[in-house]
Amino acid sequence: LEMDPENAEAACQLGDFLTFDLLKYMDARRFDGKGSMRSFGEESGMEAASYYQYAILKDPYCRRAYYGLGFLSLESAHPEQLIALSKSLLERYPGDRDGLLFLGLGHMSVSNFEEADNAFREALARMPPGERWVLESPELIATDEALSDLGIVVGGENLPDAELSRFWTPRDPLLLTRFNE
Repeated sequence: LEMDPENAEAACQLGDFLTFDLLKYMDARRFDGKGSMRSFGEESGMEAASYYQYAILKDPYCRRAYYGLGFLSLESAHPEQLIALSKSLLERYPGDRDGLLFLGLGHMSVSNFEEADNAFREALARMPPGERWVLESPELIATDEALSDLGIVVGGENLPDAELSRFWTPRDPLLLTRFNE
């Protein structure tokens, strides 16, 4: 970055490195077992955010910087920041499925369930079947016994909507809306 201060990718690489540092220290204990190393992680997170922000300043279309800041917003529990950042990304890349997922997570975190549902549904609609399966498949969270009780065949890449509804609908705590609060 010193050699090329305009290089948004270099700023993102520094941001990524510091983000890994944040993850390493957030839940770590000191070697003597007396205390946390969380402050080191928080410091790395703030520094990472500054590099991602610098990257966006140099290249407002640098998706990697938006994604890095989005992750940091999730980690630091700043949903309003995540919503604003996602909207900014979506202004530059309308329909970006990862931006839509971040937007949904931000809205969900502040209990804007209708907005979260809309963002999640739009993101899912833009995903190829293999990626969508990872987010929708009950196979990843339910036991084989629970699936067989519902008559869901394990291993199906594209479960019919009826089978998905049979699994997800009873898990909606209030059953008041088409989405799960």
